[in-house]
Parts: sequence; structure tokens; C-alpha cells
Amino acid sequence: MKKTLISIILLNIGTSFTCYSANIRNINNNEPKVEQLIYGKNLIPVGEIEASVTDSIKLKPNTVEFSVTLDTEASTLDEASNINAKTMKEFKDYLATLNIRDNNLTTTDYGSYIQNNYEEVSEEDALYKATLTLSININDNEKFLELNKLLDKYNINNVQRLNNNEKNNSFLFSIFENAITANKAKDMVYQKYTTITNELKNIQLDNFSIIESDTELASPKKIDKKQHHAYNSVQIKINKLDAVEKIIAKAQELKIKVNNDIFYSVSPDAIERAINDRERLLLNKLISKAERLLTKEYMVGDPKYLDMKNANYEQQAPKRWERSFQAKNMAMLSVANDDEANKINIYAPPELEIQLTLSGKFETLKKIKAE
Repeated sequence: MKKTLISIILLNIGTSFTCYSANIRNINNNEPKVEQLIYGKNLIPVGEIEASVTDSIKLKPNTVEFSVTLDTEASTLDEASNINAKTMKEFKDYLATLNIRDNNLTTTDYGSYIQNNYEEVSEEDALYKATLTLSININDNEKFLELNKLLDKYNINNVQRLNNNEKNNSFLFSIFENAITANKAKDMVYQKYTTITNELKNIQLDNFSIIESDTELASPKKIDKKQHHAYNSVQIKINKLDAVEKIIAKAQELKIKVNNDIFYSVSPDAIERAINDRERLLLNKLISKAERLLTKEYMVGDPKYLDMKNANYEQQAPKRWERSFQAKNMAMLSVANDDEANKINIYAPPELEIQLTLSGKFETLKKIKAE
């Protein structure tokens, strides 16, 4: 298995800031005293200020997702489907021993197709055709009709004038027979020739001769043996990274293709815990940023709102339908490409980085003189 690193491309890591100018309104000491009750007698809200800070957290991947595809072939669709179902059941039974159940598995594609397999004709399946072409002279229409009526009994309807010359009274027709060997075909065609020519003599059509004899392979050099295929693709998503190699080994033992679409991620619960742990630090950074934007006569008050966003690195992985399409193509690779199809990148990245952005709007406070 080829080792490759899975890269997660994020925005620039580190702490970056977006600055917003404070919106300050002028006040005087005669404003309603009710506003002073919020922050005390010496502070009063006079406006708002917005700011945002960006940071990142690094997490170890704890979830892996990949797909497998089983493609089976047989002479009938029912047989191919039955083989597919039996093998896939054996695979799922093995997964159950690893405590991987149906809720970890999703069937992403299931279907069938017919493949044309052209094979050389074996000697047992060969069919030979022996042909005798005769020329016969006929002087009147009545005899010509008698000839055609006789030949119709032997399914011969290829009588034609020699050289397509209307003044020529010579006509051609062919006698043929098929058999599994060349010698047998020859014997059968000569027997047929004897029968037909004896009947021709009985109706006074004895002016005939053999002008050509031929024996050839009648069946094609290759025959099309259609094979029915049934394929089944299953998506596996688990939080047991140490089980990946075992699953791949079992799949390959059962001739199930493991598609090269493996994807490591961090579970939503782990991301949420990491964000919760980082919230207080980000909030302190956000308050400090807002304070730096204000002059000394103003202070940062309570937040009007706070909004936490995180960059979803999973959006940079192939979408599920893309991975399903790749899996289906993998299933239909020719046998010659099996080695290429089984090169699976299974190594997880040591860590994944998630970008966090905390935005907020705070009241701005101004110190006032006590009465």
C-alpha cells in the first residue's frame, strides 16, 4: 500500500483580525439616569463597536470513511446476484465481529450490466459449410419453372442466370450443408447432390455440371459469450482507525474492491468539545481587540451579540456522489487493471486544522462625572 499524506488546505493559520470603526454618539450629563443604572453612576453606553478574531485548533482524526464495491459475474443475472449477496453477507458478518454494524454501513449503489466476452471458437463448437455450385442449361420457361419447383423442396432459391446475359441459357444454383467437421459437411452435400440430380434427370434436366466446390468454417472465429454482472457498493464510516487494515484485508480476501476514496475526519462531538474549550480564550482576544480600537476615554461594555464560525474542512473532500461515481468505475475496471485498482492510501494525517472565527458587537461606554 502506497503511503501518501492527506492534506487539509485551510485559510492562513494564526490569529487575524477584522477591524470595524466604533460608532460613538455624543452625550451630556443630562441624559436619563436610567442608562447609568446598567453600568453604575460613572459609566453610560454611548455607541457600539464590532470586531472579529480568527484562530485555529488542531485535532487528531477519529473517523474514517471509505467505500467497497463487489462485482460478480455469471451466465445469468440471478446467479450473479445470488453470488453477490452471499459474498457481501460474509463480509458484513466479519464486520460484525469488529462491532461494525448496519448503522456504520450505507449502500450507495447497486445494479447490473451485461459484458460481451468474445472467445475463440473451440474445435467442439466449430461448424463447417460445404457448397457445390452447379451450372445447368434450360431452353424454355416451363423447364425453368420445374427446376425451381424441385429446388424449393430443398430450400434452394438462389437460381440465377450465368453472367446475367439474357441470351445465355445457362443458370447457376448452389447446394450446401452444415456439419461439425469439414469431412462430414462434404459427405452430406454430395449425398444431397446425388438426390437432387437424380430428380433432375427424371424431368429431363440432365444437362448440368459442377463448376465450383468449397468447404469453409461457417461459424465466426470468435463467439460472444455474454456475462451478467451484479455490483454493490457500500460506504463504511467508523471511528475505529485501527480496524481499517483488517477490513481491507478481509475485503481483498473475498475479491471485494476497496475503492481509493478513503477520507479521515474529526467527529462533530470532538469538534464541539474543542470549540467549547477554546471559546473563553477567543472571547478574551475579542474583548482585547475591541479595547485596542477605542481611545482612553471609552471602555468596552457588554456584548450585543457573539457569533462563532468554524471552517468545515470536510467541504474540501470529494462529495459523496463523486466518491460513489469513482467507486462504480473501479468496479468495472478490467482484470488487467486489478493491481492499479487495489492501490489504497490508508494512512491518516497526524492532525487536522480547523479555523475558528469569533465575531461580536459590544456597547461602548464613556466615563461621566459624578453629580
